Amino acid sequence: MLTLFKSHFTVIISFFIFLPSFLFANKNNDAILDSLYQEVKQELYNNPLRIIHLCDQAMTYHDTNLNRKAEFQLSYAMAQRMQGDYEGCIITLYDIQQLLKNNKRAIIYGKVNNLMSVCYCYLSDYTTAIRLNKEATEIFQHHNDSSLLASAYNCCGIIHAYLGDFLEADKYIKKALKINRQRKNLVQIAANLNNLCIYPGDFNEKLNYINEAIIINKNLNTKWSISENLNNMGMQYYYAYKYDKALEILNEAYNIASSIDAKGLICDNYEYSSKVYKALGDYKNAYEKRIALSNLKNKTQSVNKLWAIERNINQKQLQEQQKNAEQQELHYQIKLWNTYLIATITVICLLIVICLFIFQKYKRRKKMELMKAKYQLEQSEHEIAKLKVQQQELDIINIKQVLNNSVKETTDVAIFMQTRNELLDKIYGQIKECYKLNQTDIVPQLKRINAFIKQNQANNKTNNSILNLIEKKSQEFIERLTLKHPNLTHGEVHLASLLRVDISTKDIAVLTGNSPKSINMSRYRLRKSLKLESEEDLVAYLQSI
Repeated sequence: MLTLFKSHFTVIISFFIFLPSFLFANKNNDAILDSLYQEVKQELYNNPLRIIHLCDQAMTYHDTNLNRKAEFQLSYAMAQRMQGDYEGCIITLYDIQQLLKNNKRAIIYGKVNNLMSVCYCYLSDYTTAIRLNKEATEIFQHHNDSSLLASAYNCCGIIHAYLGDFLEADKYIKKALKINRQRKNLVQIAANLNNLCIYPGDFNEKLNYINEAIIINKNLNTKWSISENLNNMGMQYYYAYKYDKALEILNEAYNIASSIDAKGLICDNYEYSSKVYKALGDYKNAYEKRIALSNLKNKTQSVNKLWAIERNINQKQLQEQQKNAEQQELHYQIKLWNTYLIATITVICLLIVICLFIFQKYKRRKKMELMKAKYQLEQSEHEIAKLKVQQQELDIINIKQVLNNSVKETTDVAIFMQTRNELLDKIYGQIKECYKLNQTDIVPQLKRINAFIKQNQANNKTNNSILNLIEKKSQEFIERLTLKHPNLTHGEVHLASLLRVDISTKDIAVLTGNSPKSINMSRYRLRKSLKLESEEDLVAYLQSI
């Protein structure tokens, strides 16, 4: 386990160590490829061998930019065409098509078709050339690119020139020239002017075209284009029957083409020189040029190897079709398995839904039964609550009755107290009268007071009945009090029952026949027995028990 952890840790550390160098390498590669691409664009019409070398160098780098990679291959194909290697050019262009097969409406795809149409034109397959040129034109029109549309018109003019339809050739090439002059594209202007001179016409006009093209190409320092211009100028002198001047210019074109090893231009030069020597009657030199032309063409594998080109392309197309068929079969199998999988998942989902439905139905039935039982329970509880309410009503009636009795008893006590107070007031009034009498009248008055007191002593029975009633009503309180404070004396319990009904000390003294002072002393002893603090209210405490 430790070894596995160490290996994973080593891989992670290595990744973070080499990640910056990998990103830096990719960034550096992009900079190199951009530099090579700029150099290819500058050298394209100057030195085909240099272009091939630069493109080969670019192919050694891993290019993640698909369009840039296709542009390098396109430049490589153009260099092959300029070298006269039409077979290699078409094969390279076909490889680019395969690279761009998922984006056949891209501009680069149109460029490939346009260049391929020129190659097929040079190989005399005009039907294919016209079809490819038409496809390229549609792509450029779709992108609304006037510069590339001009190149398509230029190519179309070349095809018509090879077909011998010079008027149509003139129309398309001049149409392209007009667009390029508006855009001030000097390279394409020079190419259009050159192509206007690949067939006979007004000598002076053609000569002006080719001279303008040479001036532009000299300023651009494009040797290949200058050599091509001189070849076409030589032919214009040939069409004007100025054979010596034609040979002179063709020799100059040959020297430039040889210096850059432009085999395609050398082939054209051999062909044009042979025609001039033949017109001069110098059949020996004409024959030698033809032999040199034949040898060079065989070496570059051009016209006679068109069948090989198409065979290779057809083989690649067949392989591509087989690969596509295998992919389609695989796709069909995957689709079939997906269908089976979806069907299986659907069946499982349906089973789950059915199970859920059954479960929900069972759950709903149980819920209904539960609700029914709950309803019955609620009904029972309702009946119980109803009975409780009835019982509470009966209790309330009993409490009201007890309360009424208590009120009556309290009223009797109050009336007794009031009567006792009135009696005392009368005795006090009679005693007060004694102060006003003389010695002889005091004794009779006292006798009358004594008789009045004896007369009212019968009311002690009322006092005893009231005390007995209070004690009877306080029986439950007395039980709770003695349970809580078992050490209380009978007198303390009796006093507590009187204090609980909120009878004042004075009234208790009247009811019990004791003095208020003795009642206060009893209250003190009761507080002490109950262990109450000085701030605690005795009556409130007794009423809380």
